[in-house]
Amino acid sequence: MKHTFFPLLTLMCGLSFGQYNPTIRTGRPGQTIGSFTVGKGVLQFHQGVDYGWANRETELFPPSGMAVQSEVEKEAILSQNIIRFGVMERLEISAAINYVWETKHYHYAPNPDPALTDFNQKNNEFKNVDFGFRYNILDGNNNQHIAWAIQARTGLYQWIFVDGINYPDVKFVTSLGRRVGENSRLRINAGANIWTQSRDGIVYGINYNFNPVSKLGFTLEYTGRAEFSSIRGSSQEHGGLLGIYYLIHDDILIDIRTGITNHMYWEQFPFSSYIGAGISWRVRTTKR
Repeated sequence: MKHTFFPLLTLMCGLSFGQYNPTIRTGRPGQTIGSFTVGKGVLQFHQGVDYGWANRETELFPPSGMAVQSEVEKEAILSQNIIRFGVMERLEISAAINYVWETKHYHYAPNPDPALTDFNQKNNEFKNVDFGFRYNILDGNNNQHIAWAIQARTGLYQWIFVDGINYPDVKFVTSLGRRVGENSRLRINAGANIWTQSRDGIVYGINYNFNPVSKLGFTLEYTGRAEFSSIRGSSQEHGGLLGIYYLIHDDILIDIRTGITNHMYWEQFPFSSYIGAGISWRVRTTKR
């Protein structure tokens, strides 16, 4: 037993390797998380706005009780805000608050009932209010140059304000990152959502970053989600993202991105597209 305990203790307590980087490290413009923490005493903010749109055909049941074919167009603005703070060199806590403004436009197909007219439906709500932590296990200073971190979050907004205590909405994810060239890096995410209201399942993603020059970079990313078939049946969604980011200061990074998502849940739109922009910045609360 002692042969296992001491190497594990050394791994978990090896805080001498710094997580703090001379330039800011952020998951944006991607949606996967990185393999590093922000570093002790660092307060970091990620903020972004996405505009998305989609359309699909559906059947509506007006007061007459008859099914009427219609087309639904959806547009939404999503505000994303993440706050991260380094409690220790390898340990950080974080909060994520997302708010969405959504409008659905219903257009009736030609029909003989003059009482049926097009209408709009608006919905504004918090999309996520999550709290959690991230811990870096490997910092990349090894023979394989692999960085490894784990993260856990719980959706307290869903827990407290929507579903009582039945669905705390816990999310686990692990991130592996590795430099694959002089100017590029690859990271892989894998995890699970459990105790959610309707979509327990696995989440995954792969992200490739390329920096042709010191301050400019490009991101390609593929992400997906699949429900546990034994619980809810087989449902999936996946999408791709292209992003560009620019470091305007060691502590400030701006980005733009665009992407498309394929939804395979029956109540969702088959495809949705989006464009967005964001900024990441940090402040040091202690001397480095």
